[in-house]
Amino acid sequence: MKFFGRTAHAAAAPQAGRSALDSCEIMNVGVNYLREHVIPEARMHYAYLDVGGTSPNVVQDHACVHYFLRAPKSAQVQVILARVKVIAK
Repeated sequence: MKFFGRTAHAAAAPQAGRSALDSCEIMNVGVNYLREHVIPEARMHYAYLDVGGTSPNVVQDHACVHYFLRAPKSAQVQVILARVKVIAK
């Protein structure tokens, strides 16, 4: 999942930014809450592919998180994927 925002200086004008990295983190919280609402055999893993840069004093304008979903049956994965997409919106 790719998220886009608006960069800003985090100390001088944080209100001018829209953090894409915060969007990734909020999505991960949502997916973590989803874990208790899927079949016990399901597995949901994620990794940050792009955190938008390395400066902690900048509101990041882009970020990307990769999800790996597993379940015993393909149809079960599709159900989980649909719910993950809703969380992303």
